[in-house]
Amino acid sequence: ARVLPVLGKQNEVVRHMLALPHRDVSAAVGTVRASDGSEAVKLAFEFLVLTAARWGEVRWARCTEMDTEAHVWTIPAARMKANREHRVPLTRRAVEILGAARTLGDGAGPLVFADGELPGLGGGGDGAPSRGHRGGAGARGRQQGRGGLRAVGPIRTAAAAHGPLGRVHRENQS
Repeated sequence: ARVLPVLGKQNEVVRHMLALPHRDVSAAVGTVRASDGSEAVKLAFEFLVLTAARWGEVRWARCTEMDTEAHVWTIPAARMKANREHRVPLTRRAVEILGAARTLGDGAGPLVFADGELPGLGGGGDGAPSRGHRGGAGARGRQQGRGGLRAVGPIRTAAAAHGPLGRVHRENQS
């Protein structure tokens, strides 16, 4: 009872991003593909969806982190929020996206999704795609950000429980 008067009035309200319903993911990817955004943004967005990674992890993904033969993206601890190395399984389509990304810009830079003009992806200060690519209207017309893609349907739960994705996920947890 004595703590609240000492801290004063607490006004910060946490607002979580809306999750994109699983059934809407394909349409969202199609919308971004059909947009006038740069090819780097289009490829990075689809890669983001396929890997359920954070936007910063995709934006600053380095070519040296990708093992397309083993279909694994190894993100070093220094770039992870939890400060632990993380291995992300790559689908066949994710590997195709990496191949297409190599053709962006001069193809000689260290970043996967560099378009030759900007270091990493352009847009806002955090490297986010421009406002036209920040997600779409979600449930009841509310806007969704890229963060909502990490909670798409049961993807993360299923990845933890089943198949090769689950095996990699369980290895990352130990």
